[in-house]
Amino acid sequence: MPMTMSISKYSMGVGDRFGLEGVAQLRAFQAAKHRGVAITPVWNKSNREHSLIGTRPEDVRAEAEAAVKSCQWRDAYFVDADHIGLATVDKFLASSDFFTIDVADSIGKSASDAAIAEYVADMQRFAGALRIPGVAEPVTVTAASLQAIAAKYLFAVEEAGRIYRHIAQAKGEGNFVTEVSFDEANTPQTPAELFFILAAAARQKIPVATVAPKFTGEFSRGSTTWATASGLLANSTRISRSWHLPGKPSDCPRRSS
Repeated sequence: MPMTMSISKYSMGVGDRFGLEGVAQLRAFQAAKHRGVAITPVWNKSNREHSLIGTRPEDVRAEAEAAVKSCQWRDAYFVDADHIGLATVDKFLASSDFFTIDVADSIGKSASDAAIAEYVADMQRFAGALRIPGVAEPVTVTAASLQAIAAKYLFAVEEAGRIYRHIAQAKGEGNFVTEVSFDEANTPQTPAELFFILAAAARQKIPVATVAPKFTGEFSRGSTTWATASGLLANSTRISRSWHLPGKPSDCPRRSS
């Protein structure tokens, strides 16, 4: 797995649609740090938002850097190319150092029969009762369940790999943070699906620093029902560590005897 620019344990995406709130936002991060909680700000704006209000990705970079200078912020911060794909990523390459690769539209599209067969064969070592770190009950893994996961998600992860390599060719490996997003999917991912999605990402050599799953429960822009989301997020963090993706390694997943 290639080395990658690191992100701290706690980070928060911050939107600033009209480029007027950067200083106030950064003051909030400073207040949190004063209370003992260090959070890395990640300014983000999607291609859709830029199109709506006529801004450009470099405007987000300029706003973030102006806020950092004004507040004398000494810690890390990032500018996110939010919800990008191959068709939209190029305009973000110069100004962004964090890329949210959105492959929700590719879910359900079929990878090649050969790719699915190879993936299922590789994952067969987890057949049976699989214990995933952070998940209370073991997951039953069968050839049929692996086939279903591959049919639903493998092409999407392959697409994420293509986008990641396009970015890396332009910016160089290790010079940006990679997030893979499924949060605009029609249905949420289960912990078991996340486990095998991240296995596919590891096989693609995508250094996934963070993953955005589809939340269970109600999700509204700017807020979410954390009672339903937090468990899935915690599990996705533990699962990603199982595959030695960026972050502190943890115990590997294991089959129950």
